[in-house]
Amino acid sequence: MGRGRALVVGLALYGVLACLYLLILRGQDPNLIIYGAFLLGFCNGAYQNLPWAILPTMIDEANARAEVNVEGVFNGFWLSGQKIANSVGPWLFGVLIAWFGYQSSTIGFGEQTEQASRSLEVFMTVLPGLFFLLAIPLFLTVRPDLRR
Repeated sequence: MGRGRALVVGLALYGVLACLYLLILRGQDPNLIIYGAFLLGFCNGAYQNLPWAILPTMIDEANARAEVNVEGVFNGFWLSGQKIANSVGPWLFGVLIAWFGYQSSTIGFGEQTEQASRSLEVFMTVLPGLFFLLAIPLFLTVRPDLRR
């Protein structure tokens, strides 16, 4: 299948399963919640590992087209993107759930409104799922050979 196609399949599965996981959570069947989490974790490996496996190939292809080595630029942008996402993502998540009334506490668990609980569910399932699905066309703009 190759790393690129495996990434596209993994992102698609992760995106769809993340969106469906909202229904699994709302069904409250502990077995489905556990199995669903296992499947999400399995698909999580696609976006955690495959991009790092693809990066050297993309660097080699860029080096072949240019007369300048671009390893540092690729790695710098790649890691910068990760750092930005890892810092802005949790902040944005906190802002969004607070906007819907989520009350944080440093002393145990507090009661949440229905709206706050539902927003937490959606922002942890559907929203990431949609981001993963949106990543596919972006990746395919860089790797158009995978569209076939």
